[in-house]
Amino acid sequence: MYLPEAELLRIPPYTAVLWRQFVQYPCMLYGLFERGPERIDFNPDHIILAGAKIREYKVENLEELEQVKRDLLNKLILFRVEVENVRENNYVLVNVRKITTDKFAVLVNPKHPVIQDILARKLTEVAKYIEEGQSFCLKLDFSLPMKDWYRGIVDRINSGRTSVDGDMCIYVHNCSSPDECCLSPLCIVGCFPFWLLFGGLCYFIHRKLKYIDKKYCFHGIPVVLQTEIIPRVIPRVRVHHPLIRIVAIRNPQDDPVNPQDDPVTDAVETTHF
Repeated sequence: MYLPEAELLRIPPYTAVLWRQFVQYPCMLYGLFERGPERIDFNPDHIILAGAKIREYKVENLEELEQVKRDLLNKLILFRVEVENVRENNYVLVNVRKITTDKFAVLVNPKHPVIQDILARKLTEVAKYIEEGQSFCLKLDFSLPMKDWYRGIVDRINSGRTSVDGDMCIYVHNCSSPDECCLSPLCIVGCFPFWLLFGGLCYFIHRKLKYIDKKYCFHGIPVVLQTEIIPRVIPRVRVHHPLIRIVAIRNPQDDPVNPQDDPVTDAVETTHF
């Protein structure tokens, strides 16, 4: 579970492995993970396990920010995500929706120059907010390269929309991370009466006046699929018509029958650094 510094630098910026393959053969990710009797083992000195949860770092001073900066710039980050692509075809009598989805273990290498230069600059920029005594939150979004890569595999004409279920974001702040539901334009427009009734407007104004929220989305970064097997995506076709019942096609082997059979779930949920 140890690689020399020169080997770490040669790891691609993004490496994806189908989750079910990673559970069976964790060593596929450059030998950084090993399968133990009950869980997957790794060295926390080299790996940040983000899992499927939001990863937050709260810093109170410049010393704590420097420590977080060292961790994010020198440790690889493992995310567990589910990527979904939805494509709709409108015919004369029916509307066919094709949904393809897969679960991945995604290893992000911040040591790679395409990530490290930007990441170091963004973390350095927020130091001035601490010096000035201002409340801030920096959101680092790593999901866009996965969306673009997956869309290119399953939707050659790029007419569908792709989403990532499982947060590929890291927050660095000295206060709190923002409530995305209250600040999202889509939620505000779609649920405006409820947003207004339950204090969304007050939260929106308070957040904009008292906090400095910064966001950076990594983009244009290639993703490497670490396997010789082409990812097998099983489409679920839904047909919408008054006289036609909805049909769903899925592969029962894509998900474990019993969540307890997944040895990595416990590692994601219970590992603390």
